[in-house]
Amino acid sequence: MSCPSKILFLFILNAQFLFGFVGKVTFDKGDLRFSKKLGYDFISLGDLPYTTKKGKPALPYKIVNVAIPDGFTVRGVVVRDVKAEEIKGEYLLMPVQPPVTTENRMEIPLIPPDRAVYNSSELYPDESIRLLGVGDIAGQRIARLQFFPVRYLPRRRKIVFQSEIDFEVLTERGERARRIKLTERTRPFYESLIKSLVVNPGEVRLRPGDEKSLVLPPGDYEYVVIAPINLQIAFYPLINWKIKKGIRSNVVTTSWIFNNYEGADGAEKIRNFIQDANETWGAVWFLLGGDAEYIPVKSRYYVGEWVPGDYYYSDYDDDWLSEVFVGRVPAENLSQVQIFVDKVLHYEREPSPEYLSRVLFIGMDLDQWTPSEELKETIESDYVLSFFDVMEVYDSQGGNHREIALNALNSGQHIVNHSDHSDWDELGVGYVNHEWRLYEADIDDLTNYGRPSIFYSLGCWSCAFDGDEDCIGEHFVVYNPNKAGVAYLGNTRYGWYNYGNIFVYSGKMDLEWWRSLMVLGRRRLGEILADSKNRNYPVDDYYRYIYQELTLLGDPEMPVWTGYLGEIEAEFDDTISPGYRDFTVTVMSGGSPLDSALVCLYKGGEVYVTGLTGADGNVTFQIDPETDGILYVTATKYNYRPFEGHSLVLQCVPGDANG
Repeated sequence: MSCPSKILFLFILNAQFLFGFVGKVTFDKGDLRFSKKLGYDFISLGDLPYTTKKGKPALPYKIVNVAIPDGFTVRGVVVRDVKAEEIKGEYLLMPVQPPVTTENRMEIPLIPPDRAVYNSSELYPDESIRLLGVGDIAGQRIARLQFFPVRYLPRRRKIVFQSEIDFEVLTERGERARRIKLTERTRPFYESLIKSLVVNPGEVRLRPGDEKSLVLPPGDYEYVVIAPINLQIAFYPLINWKIKKGIRSNVVTTSWIFNNYEGADGAEKIRNFIQDANETWGAVWFLLGGDAEYIPVKSRYYVGEWVPGDYYYSDYDDDWLSEVFVGRVPAENLSQVQIFVDKVLHYEREPSPEYLSRVLFIGMDLDQWTPSEELKETIESDYVLSFFDVMEVYDSQGGNHREIALNALNSGQHIVNHSDHSDWDELGVGYVNHEWRLYEADIDDLTNYGRPSIFYSLGCWSCAFDGDEDCIGEHFVVYNPNKAGVAYLGNTRYGWYNYGNIFVYSGKMDLEWWRSLMVLGRRRLGEILADSKNRNYPVDDYYRYIYQELTLLGDPEMPVWTGYLGEIEAEFDDTISPGYRDFTVTVMSGGSPLDSALVCLYKGGEVYVTGLTGADGNVTFQIDPETDGILYVTATKYNYRPFEGHSLVLQCVPGDANG
């Protein structure tokens, strides 16, 4: 079960003007599952993550996000009541094992239970709920809570299941959250995102900011490419497409940013620009247009090493919530940018329909106790939509996994999900048992022309775009015209898991990515990645490490198709004369009106309007073209192939009084 809880909320106000949220989280005892791992009892509750303190009992927990009213801060959280019962039987719960990397090829000794905890007569953990932190997105403040539905009495070896936890979030008057510019398009986008994130969506209130930038000129840009001057020109075909389909877009050069923004280094200057563009222009999607030598990467120090990644840019106020959606093109030259742009345009505008339903799961044994296929089978059964046909390559199956995986990739796989030991230039496909791997040369030799993949790997270093040599993720994305991959999600350094438990750390983030896409309906690459992180919380430095490193090499605004693409037809006047007028577009699909299609009219420097069709398929604009030329008409809708057409603007229209 993917959502084993229910939450009820009530907003209260007392005479001292202290606000509070009274809530109840309920858990279903029927979702409890018991199994044996490493010789211990192991308990799971749906797809909830597990505690991570080494040597202590592994127990499921739930992250709950609560919307807080504007102008209030959180004082704390208290438990009001708990409905609990002891589960029959005695259980020696598995102790949390040390995190292990998905590059590690040497087995580490198992650690025994922590004696101080396992000999205790006190409940573990010692509380039912914790306040982890407070952050904000688009001016909406959000409290982050951690609930423990299962607790343990170690000395008696008893499990206490808490089916109901009544609690209150205490707040008081304080400073308002940071506000941003909200456009006609980005307001409903942010509202939908935040309402699906919090447990009290009725309290979500977005208020636009009114502060003016001291640096940026006025503008309404939702999509921004940041690129060096020498690569800038290659992004214009992508920018023009975004504009035509209704997303106001712009390119800003790194030299302009470095000359106009303060910061300790280039990365901080870019981060300050991103925040300013989000607040001033309402920009949501940011494409970093260059390799690390052009667009600097920021490293953070976790678990004894410096970890590079682009999360620094998406969570620009360090509250573990992504305010914007960031992707990177790890290009070194114009040719690589062009390869990337051509793949994105092909995927968005004219994808090959026969491969969009194909998904490839590669799940290998990470050690003798941890088969990745357990994670893949859970994703397939709980999250993958019926539209998709899943091909499995697992260690439990026979055959040569390397050959099978290569044949599948060559035939064209829409989404590939990979879990095995890896390195910067290789991906394991049965490394532990057979030492089988895919190398960069294998990726360059793929023949999936016109059917590029979206590839997500849990392996170590496969997305290390900051290295002196190009990583295998770069070979997917900016090498190989019209084949290999259109996007790559992976780790710049180590992937992590626990012996016997693939559902933590990198495995948990993988599962959440699929949930954001398939269950929660997040549609764009950057949005999916950000949402999978936002609805969780990095409870220790290993999770912080993963948040920092898990990077998208791809266009953050690119949709991920999840169904058969419908065809769009549109009717409108094919020629018009200059001057103020109504212009009606009728959008159809299969002969029936198409509701809620986004229509954009665009004539450079003169006309730029967008609108959604009604139930009758119609949308009417008031436009005022001034000169002869082409008025582009573009209609888009999720899981539909875009319609692209145009109307000619002519001084003398055939058939009119001057024709």
